[in-house]
Amino acid sequence: MSSSIFNVRFIAIASFVILAGVQYFLVYNTFELKNDQFFLAESKLIKEDYSNAIRNDKLFPGGQAIIDSFLNRNMYELERLYKSDSVHFEGYSQLVIDSIAVSLRAASNVDSLMTAIIRDNKLEDDLIWLSTIDHISVTFNGQQYVTLYDKFKQYEGLDNAFQNKGIVVSGSLQNAGPSNLVSNITISTPTAYSNRIGFSLYTDTPHRMRAIIARMLPTFLLSLFSILSLATIFYITFRNWSKQKSWQK
Repeated sequence: MSSSIFNVRFIAIASFVILAGVQYFLVYNTFELKNDQFFLAESKLIKEDYSNAIRNDKLFPGGQAIIDSFLNRNMYELERLYKSDSVHFEGYSQLVIDSIAVSLRAASNVDSLMTAIIRDNKLEDDLIWLSTIDHISVTFNGQQYVTLYDKFKQYEGLDNAFQNKGIVVSGSLQNAGPSNLVSNITISTPTAYSNRIGFSLYTDTPHRMRAIIARMLPTFLLSLFSILSLATIFYITFRNWSKQKSWQK
């Protein structure tokens, strides 16, 4: 009888663990799906209005003029150093990038632009955002681009705030990532002595996690109910089976 009890317990526990594992993956995948789709409708509205606002421009209205002014007046010196002195080219290019970043931050109107987009689309007024430059490169011959800045590279001459996240132009959003990416744009002109710029806009709400959990509550409760039901059924069945075995003795 002890062997039979052990086998029944083992099968029940194994079944319970498998069910719990399946339920975990179902809940986790549901969470990931809701996380990806949480801001989908709002993101489309913001992306459309943002793209229209910067049509034929970069980052924000007036951003292209700032970027081009620094790159154009330093283009020939960048070309000379690139061809003759790679060490000094790195240092000089980082000075140019730093100057671009400072000027863009000082002139940025992303905050007022985003405030207008949120108001016009009647979105939640507690939305936060982040505007970043991800990549800057130049071409001297119109064919080959030379990278001056890439957010995935480490630069000793640039502020640590420029590393990994990108050059922050405006905004206070801390956790920028694929789930709250609204717009990712790369603009280039394949002509001699031109540039290529990649920049992103992220938007999110500070109560994102709480809202997702609230939406998932029915799924979570149903999953918990199924596990508890199985445990209860097993307990009752095992208890009755044990009593029956005892009576048969």
